[in-house]
Amino acid sequence: MNKQLNQHELAELLDVDRTTIGAFQRRGMPYRSQGRGRPNLYDGPVCMHWFYGSERAKAAGVDDLPPAGVVVWNYLDAWMLCDEPESVWYPAAIDLARRAGAKKAEATALVVRVLAERAKRTA
Repeated sequence: MNKQLNQHELAELLDVDRTTIGAFQRRGMPYRSQGRGRPNLYDGPVCMHWFYGSERAKAAGVDDLPPAGVVVWNYLDAWMLCDEPESVWYPAAIDLARRAGAKKAEATALVVRVLAERAKRTA
């Protein structure tokens, strides 16, 4: 699902007000600018992973991840609870990082970095 939302729709989805969405943007939540004078668009699933992932990563002591890394952190939190093979979640994690703004090579590196950070914390 790659649902593009406007600010009002995203605020409703996350149960916050529209000014909070602006604050989230300043903290690093991924969005797509439509140009001057036009409203920004938000990838709903990416923003939800960022919203929940920013708190989870912070609680785990990981505060230096870029926004796409925060998205991947939350995504992998969810997948680690499932018994799915890496061949299922790994490509999806890379795709999600790219949708959050990471370039192709950067997305792969972010997934590897997040996996390494998670391994350090569970060892």
